[in-house]
Amino acid sequence: MTQKRHSEKVFVMKRLLLIFILTFNFHSLIKADDIEDFEVEGISIGDSTLDFFSKDEIKKNTWDYFKNKEFTPLQFDSPKFAKTYDAIDIQYKTSDKKFIIMGLSGIIFYTDKNKINECYKKMDDIISKIRSSFQNLNETKKNTFAHAGIDDDGQSTVTQVNFEFKNQDAIQIQCYNYLEKSRQNHLRIGINTNDYRYFLRNKAYK
Repeated sequence: MTQKRHSEKVFVMKRLLLIFILTFNFHSLIKADDIEDFEVEGISIGDSTLDFFSKDEIKKNTWDYFKNKEFTPLQFDSPKFAKTYDAIDIQYKTSDKKFIIMGLSGIIFYTDKNKINECYKKMDDIISKIRSSFQNLNETKKNTFAHAGIDDDGQSTVTQVNFEFKNQDAIQIQCYNYLEKSRQNHLRIGINTNDYRYFLRNKAYK
């Protein structure tokens, strides 16, 4: 995080900034008022990707799985500065030369497929802590569904819960349980703006 952004958060905000830091044990979950108060490895929604990765790194880690190119997805495996997560995913508006982060995810892999229950346990722990820390978030019911297009009989699944702010920015917690050995089971904690969520629902694959 740049010194300029740090100064703005310390001196400009009307109330004390409470940072939501997701650590491996999730013991430091505390109250926050806005999605920009949340961090994954020191990165927040509204930050510039350039504060953490060079243009060359951004180019090398750009993916092209969206049919609609309004947003650009980035995937960084094993970032050098990461202490909690095995990978960090970022999405920014393609036309934005400042690479402002609109979607952000921290990912923990479970390379031993027999340990998928550890993912579900960790997921429940996170959900419980969010519930106890917030009063004004809208929580969706935990839902498990087939991961479309992964295998023919729908045995690969995603289990997820969303917590939405009033402006429909959201925190999403997911466990991916793959049938295929070539794919890694993982926990994903996503922090997404309403703009990016709308794009995913209505534009990304059209």
